[in-house]
Amino acid sequence: MILGLTGNIATGKSTVFKRLIQSPNIKGFDADQCVTDLYKKQEVLADLIELFGKEVVDDEGNPVRSIIRTAVFNNIELKKELESIFHPRVQDSFHRVKESLVEGQHLVADIPLLFEKDVEYPLDRVIVVACSSATQFKRLRLRSKLDIDTTKAMITSQVSISHKISLADHVIWNEGCHAQLERQIDTLIHHIF
Repeated sequence: MILGLTGNIATGKSTVFKRLIQSPNIKGFDADQCVTDLYKKQEVLADLIELFGKEVVDDEGNPVRSIIRTAVFNNIELKKELESIFHPRVQDSFHRVKESLVEGQHLVADIPLLFEKDVEYPLDRVIVVACSSATQFKRLRLRSKLDIDTTKAMITSQVSISHKISLADHVIWNEGCHAQLERQIDTLIHHIF
C-alpha cells in the first residue's frame, strides 16, 4: 500500500507522519526532509547560485533559505524555476524509497504540496490531516512567532484545507487533545492495514 499524507501548515501532519512510521511494517518518505537534504548537495547549490546569485550562499558555502523564501514569495516565475530544481529530484527520491519496499511493507509519503503541484505520485490512497482555520492560525503563530499578516499570508498561499479534504480518501481531524489524535491514527492503521 502506497499512501500519500498531506495537509496544510500547522494542521499536525508531521505529528501524524511520525506516529504512522513507528509501525514496523510502515516505511516513511518525508518530502520536506528530502528538500533539506538536497540543499546540501553541490549540484543543487550550483543551480541555486545560477538562479539567485552568490548572495544566496553564506561564507561557509551553505544556502541561506530565508533569502530564497523572500525572493520567491511574490515572484511566481522565480518560484517555478526553484521548483524545477527540487521537484524532479524529490520525485526521484520517492521512487527509490518505493522501489526499496520489501514484501509486507507499506509506504507513507509525507508530501505537503501533493495537491499544489502538477506532479504525479503513484498513490493507492491519500490521507489529509486537517483542523479549523482558527486552530491552524493559533498554532502557526505560536510555533513560528510570526506577526498576524505573515501568518495569514502563509495560510492563504496554500490550497484550502476544504479542497484537500474533498480529494482525500481519509481525513484525520486534529482539533482536540493528543489522545484524540492518537485514537484516530490507531483507527486509521486498523482500517487500512
